[in-house]
Amino acid sequence: MPDTLKNKIKAIDAEVVRLHYNWKHFKQVFGSDEKVKLLNEAAPVFFSYLWNLMLFDILLSIARLTDPPKTRVKSIIKENLSFDNLVLEIKDANLQSQVSQQILALKGKMKAVKTWRDEKIAHNDLLRQMKEIPLPTIQVSEITDALALIRGIMNAFHQNFNLQTVWYEICFEHDPGDGKSLMYHLKYGFDASREDYAKFDMRRDHEIIEWLKD
Repeated sequence: MPDTLKNKIKAIDAEVVRLHYNWKHFKQVFGSDEKVKLLNEAAPVFFSYLWNLMLFDILLSIARLTDPPKTRVKSIIKENLSFDNLVLEIKDANLQSQVSQQILALKGKMKAVKTWRDEKIAHNDLLRQMKEIPLPTIQVSEITDALALIRGIMNAFHQNFNLQTVWYEICFEHDPGDGKSLMYHLKYGFDASREDYAKFDMRRDHEIIEWLKD
């Protein structure tokens, strides 16, 4: 593998790992109606803000992977860390054709994501805002399909050059301190609070209120 391609693959691989890590956390916290109900009981304003931050970061990460190889900023041309950039480094015609087809399939799944990136997250489209034109709905299946295609593209490189498959979707199954930990402590706190109220024991409630003043 040429050094230039190896370095680019290493850099984009770190982005793909982070993307899957963030998607795992998002599902752990917001992945069911029961969890969302618990979050709304706890702090609806804060968790609505967190939902937007996490989702926007995920959509941006996906969109950046499908950016063109280069971007012109005034008179300066800068390379983008994207799949199209990697394709330019491939010398093997069969691999280049395989990866190019996978990238096209990914871009086909990206129409709604790209609209969100271009007209809401990275930029505020004036006409859409003034006319209150709703953004397209993004289904969970669209994100999971896009992630599967991203894994396929990365593993085309890994299998060709390293003779291995990277299981991005299960890399962090046993990560301590993740979204599951947050939900556990929220659920535990609500259950303990209800028990205290049932026993008319407000000592813990008063202690926590005092602690929050600091």
